[in-house]
Amino acid sequence: MAQLTDSMAQLTISMAQMTVSVALLTNSMAQLTNSMAQMTISIARIVDESTEASHRIVISKDEASEGGSRSS
Repeated sequence: MAQLTDSMAQLTISMAQMTVSVALLTNSMAQLTNSMAQMTISIARIVDESTEASHRIVISKDEASEGGSRSS
């Protein structure tokens, strides 16, 4: 009977350790998800800024060509 109690205690300890490990894994996955979200936001900002810069270049070229055609 004592051996059964000892085995049950060891099983309980092992299950508690597994629960802690799963909690740590869950926390790590949450941190990874957060990092990926931040990276996605950064990429979106870069794309937005480069799109705005491209639009400014196009507008500048249009204005330059309009100015050139007016002076001709």
